[in-house]
Amino acid sequence: RRLKSAADSRSKPSTPPANGIETGRSQLLAPRRDDGLMRETRSDTLILIHAVWATKHREPLLPANTDEALRGLIVTALLPVESDLRAFGAFNDHVHVLVRLSAKFSVSEALKAMKGASAHAWNQSPPGDVPRLYWQDGYWARSVTPDAVGAVIRYILQQRIHHAGPHAPETWERALPLS
Repeated sequence: RRLKSAADSRSKPSTPPANGIETGRSQLLAPRRDDGLMRETRSDTLILIHAVWATKHREPLLPANTDEALRGLIVTALLPVESDLRAFGAFNDHVHVLVRLSAKFSVSEALKAMKGASAHAWNQSPPGDVPRLYWQDGYWARSVTPDAVGAVIRYILQQRIHHAGPHAPETWERALPLS
């Protein structure tokens, strides 16, 4: 395989902003970086996954002041599965993410990494005066087309506002058990 530097590439690599959220379609479609080098590959994939999972027994363990810490734990948890967090939103008892998934790993591997590593790291070094974190079994996940990315990101980022008032149960809520 021949490696090209980012400067040699015709496409500019995607650099996520400091908050880890990208909203532009062109940013999602940009080539990945790998230690400052662009790798030539024979496959071109764009796998975008909107995933949701909840706390054990839907306990309200995720106050708003822990959102940034939890987002950081999820970003770190995605490194071993070579995937990127594109949007994060949480409410007291559940998390929404939009992930650009590596073609090398399955959805279940990415979700296992995010849930397992985030709970482990949270419990090792809690972000403030919060209880231990346990996730319920299972998750809800759907693929997202590039044309729907903007709407999905807006929905994910507005979780705290969305759940501030009464709302009808959503598809993912009906799909996950309350265990």
